[in-house]
Amino acid sequence: MKFTETELRELVDDLAVRLGVKPLDIRGSAANQSIVRCRFAVYWYVRRETRASLQEIGRAIGKHHSTLLSGERQFVRGLRDKNTWALELLGRLNAGEDADALPFDPQPAFELNGELLKAATKAGKAIAAQRGQSTLACFDDTLAGDIARFQARRALRKAFPQHSAEALQAAVDDVLTP
Repeated sequence: MKFTETELRELVDDLAVRLGVKPLDIRGSAANQSIVRCRFAVYWYVRRETRASLQEIGRAIGKHHSTLLSGERQFVRGLRDKNTWALELLGRLNAGEDADALPFDPQPAFELNGELLKAATKAGKAIAAQRGQSTLACFDDTLAGDIARFQARRALRKAFPQHSAEALQAAVDDVLTP
């Protein structure tokens, strides 16, 4: 599906609200670290969800495509390094909740049950098969692997809406991280 500039802008505005910042903060040039990190998360999320090019997204929000690429890479690096700020923002984006409604606990108090782990394994195998790769290769420590883990979490979120974003992430990481 092709997104128009207006639709991309509306998506960015919705995500900004979900992250607890003003839509103008995402399109603006404020250097406040929390706002900048929210920008990075939005760049990453919009690109993954819409499959729009960096140039299209940049035009919609008034940013150069290289700015988006740099921000997206920094967000992915934060996820890969399991930085609290990146995981918190990902949780907010995935949960679709208001920023204040999702307190982030870096040490979540939950146990992974067998049913959730089996579903994570099944989701991982399905994504790998869809890509024509082995599960190990599909979920390696690259941007493609990060995207695959995100897709697996999204599939789990539909099947297990009662679990927190942190529990779903832990299940995916437990069974799909090489």
